[in-house]
Amino acid sequence: NIELVPHVHTTKCNRRVSVCDTPGKFREREIIRISGKTGKEKDRIVWWRRRRRLGEDHGTDDSRDEPNLNLWERIPGAVGTTQYIIRMEEHDHLIRAQYIFGKEQKKGNMLLSNAVGPCEESVSFV
Repeated sequence: NIELVPHVHTTKCNRRVSVCDTPGKFREREIIRISGKTGKEKDRIVWWRRRRRLGEDHGTDDSRDEPNLNLWERIPGAVGTTQYIIRMEEHDHLIRAQYIFGKEQKKGNMLLSNAVGPCEESVSFV
């Protein structure tokens, strides 16, 4: 599963309101991580984002947990880490992780996480 790392308030938090409203949201600059066991070889972890943004036409298949990776794209440079910092490019996308048990990616030797999001764009600072 993927979970949010607890939010740490910084000078870049959303301060439009008297209290930061970022905690609990999949927002740009927040960190998500894989929870649970992934195996000893972290280099076998790959992060993915849904090819289409939320609200775009997905045709007949719009399931957030659809295992068909043809509907997803690898996030460039997001391999081999149990944590990922959400970037501006993930705005309105779902994100998931994959762990590959063997040397090749084939059915039966990979584990897909839940899909999280949609990710939000960070708001301007005050």
